[in-house]
Amino acid sequence: MGLGERLRQAGHEVVIATQEAFAPLVAERGLEFRLMPGDIRSALESERGRPGGRD
Repeated sequence: MGLGERLRQAGHEVVIATQEAFAPLVAERGLEFRLMPGDIRSALESERGRPGGRD
Protein backbone atom coordinates (compact mmCIF):
# COMPACT_ATOMS: atom_id res chain seq x y z
CA MET A 1 0.00 0.00 0.00
CA GLY A 2 2.90 2.35 0.60
CA LEU A 3 3.70 2.39 -3.10
CA GLY A 4 0.08 3.18 -3.97
CA GLU A 5 0.01 6.03 -1.49
CA ARG A 6 3.24 7.48 -2.87
CA LEU A 7 2.01 7.20 -6.44
CA ARG A 8 -1.24 8.95 -5.50
CA GLN A 9 0.73 11.72 -3.77
CA ALA A 10 2.74 12.16 -6.97
CA GLY A 11 -0.49 12.75 -8.90
CA HIS A 12 -1.16 9.28 -10.29
CA GLU A 13 -4.52 7.53 -10.27
CA VAL A 14 -4.14 4.35 -8.22
CA VAL A 15 -6.55 1.42 -8.29
CA ILE A 16 -5.96 -1.73 -6.25
CA ALA A 17 -7.57 -4.92 -7.58
CA THR A 18 -7.80 -7.57 -4.89
CA GLN A 19 -10.18 -9.75 -2.89
CA GLU A 20 -13.15 -8.36 -0.95
CA ALA A 21 -11.42 -9.09 2.37
CA PHE A 22 -8.86 -6.37 1.60
CA ALA A 23 -11.36 -3.66 0.61
CA PRO A 24 -11.31 -1.93 4.03
CA LEU A 25 -7.50 -1.78 4.02
CA VAL A 26 -7.48 -0.24 0.55
CA ALA A 27 -10.20 2.27 1.48
CA GLU A 28 -8.51 3.40 4.70
CA ARG A 29 -5.45 4.28 2.63
CA GLY A 30 -7.63 6.44 0.37
CA LEU A 31 -7.08 4.26 -2.68
CA GLU A 32 -9.67 3.01 -5.15
CA PHE A 33 -10.72 -0.63 -4.77
CA ARG A 34 -11.74 -3.01 -7.55
CA LEU A 35 -12.91 -6.53 -6.88
CA MET A 36 -10.73 -9.25 -8.34
CA PRO A 37 -12.86 -12.32 -9.04
CA GLY A 38 -12.08 -15.67 -7.52
CA ASP A 39 -10.79 -16.77 -4.16
CA ILE A 40 -7.01 -16.56 -4.02
CA ARG A 41 -6.85 -18.26 -0.62
CA SER A 42 -8.63 -21.35 -1.95
CA ALA A 43 -6.42 -21.36 -5.04
CA LEU A 44 -3.24 -21.20 -2.96
CA GLU A 45 -4.44 -24.00 -0.71
CA SER A 46 -5.27 -26.26 -3.66
CA GLU A 47 -2.93 -28.91 -5.04
CA ARG A 48 -2.18 -26.68 -8.02
CA GLY A 49 -1.38 -23.70 -5.79
CA ARG A 50 1.23 -25.53 -3.75
CA PRO A 51 4.88 -25.63 -4.74
CA GLY A 52 5.36 -28.52 -7.15
CA GLY A 53 1.59 -28.73 -7.65
CA ARG A 54 0.20 -30.08 -10.89
CA ASP A 55 -2.69 -29.12 -13.13
